Amino acid sequence: MATESYVIITPARNEARYIRRTIASMVAQTHLPVEWLIVDDGSSDETEAIVREASAQHAWIRVVRMPDRGVRVVGAGVVEAFDAGLAALEHKSADFLCKLDADLELPPKYFETLIAHFRADPALGIASGSIVELVGDELIELRHEPEMAFGAAKFWRRSCFEAFGGLERSVGWDGIDVYQAMRRGWRTAVLPDSELRLLHLRRMGTSHKSILHGCSRRGRALWYNRAHPVWVLGSAAYRTLDRPYVISGLCVLFGYVDAAVRRAPRIQDKEFGIFLRRWQLRKLRNGFRRRAMVLSSS
Repeated sequence: MATESYVIITPARNEARYIRRTIASMVAQTHLPVEWLIVDDGSSDETEAIVREASAQHAWIRVVRMPDRGVRVVGAGVVEAFDAGLAALEHKSADFLCKLDADLELPPKYFETLIAHFRADPALGIASGSIVELVGDELIELRHEPEMAFGAAKFWRRSCFEAFGGLERSVGWDGIDVYQAMRRGWRTAVLPDSELRLLHLRRMGTSHKSILHGCSRRGRALWYNRAHPVWVLGSAAYRTLDRPYVISGLCVLFGYVDAAVRRAPRIQDKEFGIFLRRWQLRKLRNGFRRRAMVLSSS
């Protein structure tokens, strides 16, 4: 049984349709958090009432209410709500910190298993399980880079989180923290463990407007992060295999080009951009080498 402590912060806006299932799966955990702070980010539905009902039943669940900004703001708005939760935490020295979305269903041993992975690897700074979605009658695992722990269930070792100074209030925050951690020597991962498969209760990227808008947001994040243009093209090509096929990749490319034409803001840390581009080029070279090896052996 894991003995390390962890806290969870959940930014939630109009999640009444899903949050009961998230709460039920958290209550069923074999290793509970010392505190779960749910930040109601201006909901106009029953989200706050549902959370307050759960809080009355479980002392480790708390709710913080933020003023309604009028619209859902992905990226910066999510981090703003997360930071409000971070400031309101009572248990500020827990060993681990988690950002958990309100539309996930977790297996009962999720956090017990996750913490065991961190215990076994002191260099592991950020991790998540894999995410599956129900498409028709079939569970489909979301494609991902092995290092890119999912923002929907991001789990940080506290010392790692403090080393890079918190989250960037921008689109693409859930990639920036991974790169900042790797830049400081930490290992990051989506862990391939059957006990860590998370069920996403709605299609990834559809919480705001549409799936195509979500895809273009990926492109805007690449611009903001100062990604290498070759990586951008590769990312767009990679996403053509996501539903809706081809269009998803084109929307990634559109988001990047649109941000570039408008000269949208970019991350101010240029040294971060240099590190990121070097990492991306190295990743691409290694991928091409592996592909060449497969072709030469076939």
